[in-house]
Amino acid sequence: MGATLIVGEMPTDVVILWDQVPDGSREYRVIMWKDDAEPNTPIAVTSSERHIVSVKAEGRYYVKIESTDGSHRTETYSFSVVTLQ
Repeated sequence: MGATLIVGEMPTDVVILWDQVPDGSREYRVIMWKDDAEPNTPIAVTSSERHIVSVKAEGRYYVKIESTDGSHRTETYSFSVVTLQ
């Protein structure tokens, strides 16, 4: 189970936030996929603790963050996006 985002229109921006690992020099891979797909290549690599993604369609999305050296990774989180009709 995850959050549900109710938006007025598509596309909409979603901010993904995470805690940095103690060594602040790490880079992170942001991996996001839709319910009907498999995890794929990262949508971003960043040294920040946030990433903004433009969601273009309703549905359930999954996201996980991992350090580029593979030493740290979050669990997989989900959220749904629906538009007001």
